[in-house]
Amino acid sequence: MFYTILRGIFGWWNREFLSEDAPWVKIFWKGLHFDSVVAAWVLTPVLIALLLRRPQTASWLWLFLTSLSFALEVIDIGYFPYTHRRSGSELLKILSFYQDTLPALPKYVRDFAYGFLLWGVLVGTLGYWRKRIFSGSALGWKKEAIGWGLTLLLWGLAFRGGWRYKPLAVVDAAVPTCPSCSAFVLNTTFCVVRSLEQPPLPPWPTPPPHIPPYPRPFQPDSTCTIAKRYNVVVLILESFSQEYIEKGYAPFLRSLLQKSSQVKWGFACNYRSAEGVPAILSSLPSWGEEPLLFTPYADRLSPGLGTYLQKWGYHTAFFHGGQNGTMFLDSYAQIAGFSEYYGLREYPFPKRDYDGSWGIWDEPFLQFAAEKISSFREPFGVVIFTLSSHHPYAVPAHLQDRFSGGTLPIHRSIQYTDWALQRFFEKVERLPWAQRTLFVLTADHAGPSDEPYQSTRTFWVPIAFYVPGKNLPQLDSLGSHIDILPTILEAIGYPYEVQSWGQSLWRFLSSRWAPMKPLPFYYEVVGRDALLRYSLTERPTAVAWEGTPWSLGAALDSLPRWKEEWEGYLASYGAYISPSIGRMRISSTTVPGGR
Repeated sequence: MFYTILRGIFGWWNREFLSEDAPWVKIFWKGLHFDSVVAAWVLTPVLIALLLRRPQTASWLWLFLTSLSFALEVIDIGYFPYTHRRSGSELLKILSFYQDTLPALPKYVRDFAYGFLLWGVLVGTLGYWRKRIFSGSALGWKKEAIGWGLTLLLWGLAFRGGWRYKPLAVVDAAVPTCPSCSAFVLNTTFCVVRSLEQPPLPPWPTPPPHIPPYPRPFQPDSTCTIAKRYNVVVLILESFSQEYIEKGYAPFLRSLLQKSSQVKWGFACNYRSAEGVPAILSSLPSWGEEPLLFTPYADRLSPGLGTYLQKWGYHTAFFHGGQNGTMFLDSYAQIAGFSEYYGLREYPFPKRDYDGSWGIWDEPFLQFAAEKISSFREPFGVVIFTLSSHHPYAVPAHLQDRFSGGTLPIHRSIQYTDWALQRFFEKVERLPWAQRTLFVLTADHAGPSDEPYQSTRTFWVPIAFYVPGKNLPQLDSLGSHIDILPTILEAIGYPYEVQSWGQSLWRFLSSRWAPMKPLPFYYEVVGRDALLRYSLTERPTAVAWEGTPWSLGAALDSLPRWKEEWEGYLASYGAYISPSIGRMRISSTTVPGGR
C-alpha cells in the first residue's frame, strides 16, 4: 500500500513527463509486481530473524530497511526531473560525495521540504505499526507451520515477481504505446538493487566540443522514399554470418540478396542476440560489459521501430519461436513498440514442433508467422527472429539426410534455416500483401568460423532490403546494424522527425563508419579505408582496411578523420544511458518522454 501511495505522489509530481492519456490503471497494476519484489527483498532478513525466534530484532530490521527504501523513493520524486529515469546505484555514489552534498543540504531541504516531511510521516507511521505487527501472541505448532508454509510460498513468488520464466527485470516495466511510462511503473529501490548487481559502467570518453551530440534529429528525405507506407517485415536470422552465404551454405538467401538492395559491407555491433536485436530495432547496441537489455538501463531502448510505426497507424507484432521470456525478448518487444508478441506459448502445436532445446523449429514457425501476418490489417510492421541455427545446431530428424552440412556443426542448421526461409517466401510471395511489403534481411550476429579471426569478417552480416518484383536503388556499400532503423523509416516515407543514432543507408556519406565490440570496453570501427582500434584504457590506433573481410593493411601513422565523430557518439551514448553521471548534459528533447 505504501509503495502504491508513493507511486501516486511520484506520478503527480512528475506528471508533465507523461502524456495526458497515459494508462494510469495499467501503470499502477504493473507497478504492483515491482512493489511485491521490493517488499520480498525487504522482508528477507526480517523472516530470517523471525525464524531464529528474535521478533524484536525482526521488528527493528523491518523499520530500518523499509524506511531506507522509502527514502530512496522520496528522493527520486524530486530527482527524476533532472535525469528522466529512475535512479540506480549512481544515486548512492552521488550521496556518498559528502563534500558536495553537505554544503548543498540546506538548499535541498528548502527546495524539497515536502519530501523530507513526507518521509518523516512515513517513518512515523511505520514506527506506530511496528509494535502492533510484531507483538502477536504465540500460535500452536500446527497453525505456525501452516502459516510459515504459506508465507514462504508467497515470499518466493513475490521475490521472483510472480510465476514466470525469468525473475522480474527493469525491461518488464514496458507499457505498450507509452515509452515514457516505464519509469512510473518501476520503483527506485528495485532499480538501485538491480544496478548494484551489474558491472560498473565504463569511463566514457570526453566528447569533442565541436561534435554535436547523439542522438541527432533525423528527418526522412522524401526523395529516398521507395516503398511509400508499405508493410515492413524485418527478418532477423540467428547467427547468419555473411561468410556462410559466401561459402554456399545458404543458396536461397544468396539468390534473394541478388534481387535485393544489399550493403556490401554490413556489420553487426555485438556478439550476442540480446545485443544484436536492440541494435537493429532501436539503433542502440550494448557498449558496456552486459547486454543493455539485461541492465537497469533497458528502458533507454525505447523508442524502437514499432514505436515509430504505431505512431503512423501501423499494426505491429514480434515473432520468435522460443520460450516466452527468453532473453526478455517479449518485454523488449513492448519497449520497442510491438503491440503483439508470438512465441512458444502462442504457437498452436508446441509439442509437435518443439526442437528439444530452444523452441519451435524454424520451418513450421515461419509458416505459422506467414499465416498470422495475413490476418493483420495493413499497413503492418512485423519482426521475425529465427532460432534453429543456434547451438546445438539441431535439424529435425526427418530432414537430416536432406542437408549435407559442412566443416562446422552450424553449417547443417544454416542449410535448414535457409530452406525454411525459402518455404516462407514461396508462401508469402503468392499473397497479395507481399507486393506491398518491404522485407529487411539481416542477422542478429555472426556465427562461429573456422577461419582466422578478423573483426571485419567475424562481424560481417547481411543487411539487405527487398520488395518482391521491384528493383530498389543501390544502398551505400558500408553499413551497420544501427543504420537499419533510419533506413527503414526513409524507405517508407516516414513523415515525422525522429532522434537517430544511425544514418540512412540510402544516403552516401564520405565519413560513414560501422562500430563493433570484440571485447568489453574495446571497439573496432570500420571506415571507408581504415579500421580504428579504440580502447577506453589505451591510446587508439588505426590500420588500413583493404576492403576484404580476411585481411588488413599496414598500421597508419595518423588516425582517421572521423575518429572524433566516433568519440562524440560514444560519449553521447554514455550520457544517454546514465545522464546523471554522464560527462555531458543531454537535453530533455533527446530523452524519450522528456519535455
